[in-house]
Amino acid sequence: PQIVIPLAAACILIVIFLFHSATPAPENLVAEQRGQSNMLVQAVNNFSSIVDGKLSAQILSDDPQKISNFFTSAGVNYSTVIPKCKDWTLAGGVVSDEKGVKFAHHIYTDNKHHIVYIYQADIDFIQGEKVLTLTDDLIEYLNHDPIVINYKNFASAIWLNDHKVFVLISNDSLSKIKRNFLTSLN
Repeated sequence: PQIVIPLAAACILIVIFLFHSATPAPENLVAEQRGQSNMLVQAVNNFSSIVDGKLSAQILSDDPQKISNFFTSAGVNYSTVIPKCKDWTLAGGVVSDEKGVKFAHHIYTDNKHHIVYIYQADIDFIQGEKVLTLTDDLIEYLNHDPIVINYKNFASAIWLNDHKVFVLISNDSLSKIKRNFLTSLN
């Protein structure tokens, strides 16, 4: 009887440790993303092109309805979410083409030359048609929590909302992204 209690406690600790260690760290999930069709890889590349002046908005407007109408007229075949954010102003939008499918991107700026770039796609293009990729374990993680980390020297966030995957890349601070932008989606 005296050995049963410590043995049971040890078994419980082992199960807790195994369960806890089975959930990958967000940084590891993000680091696993590879390939030209990967949504995160594309987002980082697109953001770098915007900062370097190699990619510019196809429409300039701070009106979410105009941006949404532009996405629709340019062939984006899913509803888009364009939140208003108190610390950034909507500046414009871009539509990209991946394997014949059009995807929505929007750009925000502030008065300190910070840029917030958001790439959004319906999750069916990742899980169903596989036009874009993200690893299965990353999607599984996003089903429960967003990921908000510094990645490749940029503030980055990845989350699911309303059947869409969003990837945000910014040269603004991670704390500002956490504090202001992500809360605007709730």
